[in-house]
Amino acid sequence: GRTLRDGIADVHLLGLSAMEIQFIKVNPTVRPAFAEEVGRKPRELAQQLVVQVDPPGAKDARSPPFSLDTPIQRRDVLTTLTWSLAKEHADLATTRDIARALDVELTLHAPYYVDFFGSAQARERSIRQVQWSAVLAAGLGARLVVTHLGF
Repeated sequence: GRTLRDGIADVHLLGLSAMEIQFIKVNPTVRPAFAEEVGRKPRELAQQLVVQVDPPGAKDARSPPFSLDTPIQRRDVLTTLTWSLAKEHADLATTRDIARALDVELTLHAPYYVDFFGSAQARERSIRQVQWSAVLAAGLGARLVVTHLGF
């Protein structure tokens, strides 16, 4: 099977220097922090692509920003993604390192459909998706996040 890393190698072999990664078809899961995760950093969790950590009671996307290097606390609420291109933050870092070694600049395309003017629920979901795109882009070392906010 072809992978994102294969694609980066292909871009390099073709003499190209940039590649856009699409952040589409993801499944978010919102769940409480597990006891064994308390005290660990989100980026250290195996087989978990954590893109958001909220304190208990956070209700919308305007909660304070989080850091992948801040230890998880008891009662935190984690949002993880199931994404075909990475299973955990270590995957993002490996992909970033391969791209850098091959001198391929990465960009990330946020989800195509965002709705900032619809219902409150649609607006919050859209804000979160753009925020998650930034988290993934940072992990990949992507220079840009592309969005289509006018849809």
